[in-house]
Amino acid sequence: MTFFAERKFTLRSDEEVVLRLYKPQPAAMDWQCEMELRWPDRQSRRAFFGIDGVQALFIAMQLAHAELLASPEYAAGELSWLGATSLGLPALDAPSA
Repeated sequence: MTFFAERKFTLRSDEEVVLRLYKPQPAAMDWQCEMELRWPDRQSRRAFFGIDGVQALFIAMQLAHAELLASPEYAAGELSWLGATSLGLPALDAPSA
């Protein structure tokens, strides 16, 4: 499976973290979108599901953002995108009451 979107984040000043998003695909009654994060020393790849391809992609982007924000590298101020700590990805929605 080939990725269709990629974003590179700067790690420290000389390394990078790569986010790859794969084309949403039908999966039983839902849709799934795979997301991959490649760090210099590790990688993760997971599938996220939604009612349709747009929702699956959006959820994959939100959870990639959450994973990046939860990283020790982000907490240490070592991760950025275009020189800013804002990573340019959608945030998880707060639960509604």
